[in-house]
Amino acid sequence: MTTKVQTARLRVWNFAILSGFLILAFLAFRKWPSRRPENLGLKDGTLHPCPDKPNCVCSLDLKPQHAIDPIRFDGDGRDQWRRLVSAIELDAQARIVTASDTYLHAEFTTPLFQFVDDLELHLDRQHNTIHIRSASRTGHSDLGVNRARVARLLKQAGIGG
Repeated sequence: MTTKVQTARLRVWNFAILSGFLILAFLAFRKWPSRRPENLGLKDGTLHPCPDKPNCVCSLDLKPQHAIDPIRFDGDGRDQWRRLVSAIELDAQARIVTASDTYLHAEFTTPLFQFVDDLELHLDRQHNTIHIRSASRTGHSDLGVNRARVARLLKQAGIGG
């Protein structure tokens, strides 16, 4: 027969073991391998389309779950480009990986779980447009995080309505 003290000790041990397991799982999950995808960069002069998961938005995608508006401009687009790059540079979660006069790739890392999302910009001077693509590397749905990120960056850059 177990006593109340033994039962209490057993509960404490169970709680400690479960807590330890959850902490280890959390720490391991934070370091979940998040390799840079192969579908980054320009292909035939344009950004890659979104995959068939609702965790990506792209101004070149026609599917409603992925579609966002491109940035249209008059002139050469340098001002809009510079303002967008500045907004990304000021974002604490962003790290610019690749930058040229017409292409930018930045990684955005979430604070808690360290998920990495990729944001790409392409300045298409021929069509007076800046195209945008933002996609999560892991998971299926992003709960609208990429769409919200793009909207926030555009607002910070003073672009759009």
